[in-house]
Amino acid sequence: MTPRTIAAMNLPVQKRIRQTEASLQRIENMNFGFGQRHVVVNIPAALAEAVENNVVVRRYRVIVGKTEAAFFSNAGSHP
Repeated sequence: MTPRTIAAMNLPVQKRIRQTEASLQRIENMNFGFGQRHVVVNIPAALAEAVENNVVVRRYRVIVGKTEAAFFSNAGSHP
């Protein structure tokens, strides 16, 4: 872990609560309708969920953060 990550993890709980409340208020003020089908990405959990009619129908592990560029020499071919 980097010093920046450690510093972010060591913030006081009350500050994190205020940040979460501010985020919730911004989301509520957006007045955004997700529709019948949408994807929710939970970055801390490294999960993406496909939602239909308010029910999670698929759940996927995802890669989050910076990654090296992938190189596929046989893209499109099958073993």
